[in-house]
Amino acid sequence: LKAGHYDKAIEYFNVGLKIGDDNNSNTIRASSLSYIAIANYYKGNYEIALKGLKHVVLLYKELQKIHPGFKASLASTYLNLGSVYKELLDYNEALENYHGALKIYVELDKKVPVSSVYNNVVLIYQANDTYIMSIIHTCSCRRYAVSRSQLSPSQYKHNLDTCTHVPT
Repeated sequence: LKAGHYDKAIEYFNVGLKIGDDNNSNTIRASSLSYIAIANYYKGNYEIALKGLKHVVLLYKELQKIHPGFKASLASTYLNLGSVYKELLDYNEALENYHGALKIYVELDKKVPVSSVYNNVVLIYQANDTYIMSIIHTCSCRRYAVSRSQLSPSQYKHNLDTCTHVPT
């Protein structure tokens, strides 16, 4: 995906999706659908990405009943959904999904993604000229970036940069 070959990625992950279907594996299905949705997001096919990610949420909710390790994947999917809704300018849905991701990441004590989610929330509040909420969430973001006991120096710097990013 990072190389920008989105159509080829979609083709490969559709093969993965078929393998998941053939083996009745929701794990493979969820992973493949997630990558297909992300590729469509990068292509600007937001409605297709949205449909795929909503399906992935349902799969990860089922999978986490079997194994709690899928919670982080569910949080990541909520984060991706929030980003799609942000592109569609549906800020209420974006915030709802970002808060879903935030709740799980905080519960799992995942400091780096928490800062990223707060940054996305801040950007939405700034886009809506809701600067008081933006300031509140920026402070929350900094609090997580500063609690760096388990972060490497580069992760800490990234978190601070992310938290203080202001669009121009």
